Amino acid sequence: MKTWMKLVFLSLIAVVLVACEGLHIKIKGIKMTEELKTDSVWIDVHHGEKVTLNPYDAVTAVYHFDGKGNVVAYLGLDIDLGEFSGKNDKQILEIAKKAHERNFYRQKQQLRERMEVQLESMKKEGIQLSWDAKNSADVREKLKRLDETIKDVQKQFDAVVASNYKEPKARVVNYTFGTYDRDEYSKNQMQMVLTFAVQQLAKDSMSYQVEKTKKILREGFFSKSAEEVKDSYYVGLTEADSENDVPGDYHDFMISVRKGHSGIDLK
Repeated sequence: MKTWMKLVFLSLIAVVLVACEGLHIKIKGIKMTEELKTDSVWIDVHHGEKVTLNPYDAVTAVYHFDGKGNVVAYLGLDIDLGEFSGKNDKQILEIAKKAHERNFYRQKQQLRERMEVQLESMKKEGIQLSWDAKNSADVREKLKRLDETIKDVQKQFDAVVASNYKEPKARVVNYTFGTYDRDEYSKNQMQMVLTFAVQQLAKDSMSYQVEKTKKILREGFFSKSAEEVKDSYYVGLTEADSENDVPGDYHDFMISVRKGHSGIDLK
């Protein structure tokens, strides 16, 4: 009888250990350096003055870290966070790529229309000036300058018409650790700085500009536990002191996780 009870007791201990191990797996945090060394997708989320997420918060960028020290950045997005509901990393990337391509062709169409109006206006002005050019050296000089401008704008217009979308290139990521003083009571708080190049579409042309970007990541509002948005879960870090950082406009660097995950360790 004692042997039987001993076996039951040992079996119960085994069950408890398995349950605890399963619980540990569910609630463990994310180590930032480990995530950067694996294939992972991160997003920039703007959520105004609210400290909780909702499906209509704007995803402004999606970053694909390839686990080899590189990242591909899809910038200039305006996607509702709710669109990522129930999606895996591959599906999130597909949504980001399509939105990024749509933005390119939207800008192309807007720029083309604006330049067409500009060319039409300058040509009309040229016709008007040509009537008076015979009797005025000043008018002839002005007409000459206008013709040169028309040629330049026409060249730019032709380049816009011929442009086609190309996916961003992978860029090397560098990261460093340091500390900062949150306030007089919370000093030497951990922060992580990511530095990498990104391709940004120029405003007045269809060419890309390569710029260096720096993300200063600090413990955020959602670092303690995963935040749910339409059956998807996210944890993240506050992106503080960035160029686009506006007081009262929370801007977080986030990753999709399974239910029960909590926190990100800056290690």
